Amino acid sequence: MKYSYLEKLVTSAMETVSHHNYTRTYIDDNRRFFKKVLEFAKTDSDFNFDEKTEKNLIHYICVNLNIDENNITKDRMDRIHRYIRAFHILESINKNEPIKLHYKAKIIDIPTKFKPITEEFSNWLRDRLECENTIRTKTSRLLTFFIYLEKNTLKIREITFAVICDYKEILQTYGYSEAYKANILFTLKNFLVFLSQTSILSETSILFVGPIQSHKSSRLCSYYTMEEINLVLDQIDRTTKLGKRDYLIAILILELGLRINDVIKIKLKDVLTVDNKMTLLIGKTKRLITYPLSNTILYAIADYLEYSRTNKISKYLFSREHYPIKDPYTRAMGYYCIKRYFVKADINIKDKHSGPHALRHSLSSAMQKDQEPIQTISAVLGHSSTNVTSKYIWLAPENLRVLALEVPYEKR
Repeated sequence: MKYSYLEKLVTSAMETVSHHNYTRTYIDDNRRFFKKVLEFAKTDSDFNFDEKTEKNLIHYICVNLNIDENNITKDRMDRIHRYIRAFHILESINKNEPIKLHYKAKIIDIPTKFKPITEEFSNWLRDRLECENTIRTKTSRLLTFFIYLEKNTLKIREITFAVICDYKEILQTYGYSEAYKANILFTLKNFLVFLSQTSILSETSILFVGPIQSHKSSRLCSYYTMEEINLVLDQIDRTTKLGKRDYLIAILILELGLRINDVIKIKLKDVLTVDNKMTLLIGKTKRLITYPLSNTILYAIADYLEYSRTNKISKYLFSREHYPIKDPYTRAMGYYCIKRYFVKADINIKDKHSGPHALRHSLSSAMQKDQEPIQTISAVLGHSSTNVTSKYIWLAPENLRVLALEVPYEKR
């Protein structure tokens, strides 16, 4: 692709971005990202909008930002993604397509030679009725292991106890949280079970990982008081189209305890019922649950449908205004519908989640504070068992004060 043509695409992209209701800072940031793509294009004679060029751009950005490609943390991944988004915006302009709100970025992909076994593992998980989100999560957790195998020129059938031990030592040097490292090892153990059951490795291979110390309680759950939640809700301008949508999303989570993945999959027919009830198939547990719709929710739905929802084609309650207009919102879109108001509320969100799931945590803690039975809380949150629910509520600050022991001061 000629450099002069790419420059014209950048000019067109900047004009498009400038016509949207973005802040000056956001527009200036995009100009900087496009400039970096142009700089990269000068170094790549085969520049094109394809996977190879995208991977070369990722390498170029990592070198420029002094980022280790084999140890990309979430913060660094977010930085890289901004440049990759600029690349995809130019690709959309080149195809005469509208700019998307989100672009899927493959920061580091699974090595090609391990993709077939990854697909087999995914199908094995599907046969065990794992949902697609869980399958994506588990395959992504195997990424560092596959990269390790490729670096050491190892094949799947060459996995031994010594190989797993060496990988575990390397994993400890990565900048992941202890909980995430444990999750990687749990998934690796699951992968070895698959390899054993499909006779790719011996039956004893499932013992290679050894005992895993779970760190699920190493971080406090993202609990907010109802006063803080009300401050968050107060930031939503319900006189605007976006505000009416975002308020309805927040209320559905706060009153019904829904996960954001289930909220964005609600269909219009689900809420247009004569008995003021809504029946949903919960994605994570595969259970049908019927929810009563309060007057607050019904008024919010009516307000949203009357003044905010303009897309009459989509079957989903929360319909897109831009391409692809028939698809539901992505999880990321639902996340940012809530996240922005936690920031605006100016409450303490340091070291805490501040998205849709934080609303669920806060609901469970509020119910516990009102002394609701754990079975009731579990039913509201749609958990498969009360054991799952207990992880949400036992870390509420009130409980910590009750459980705290007085430790006498002792001189040494």
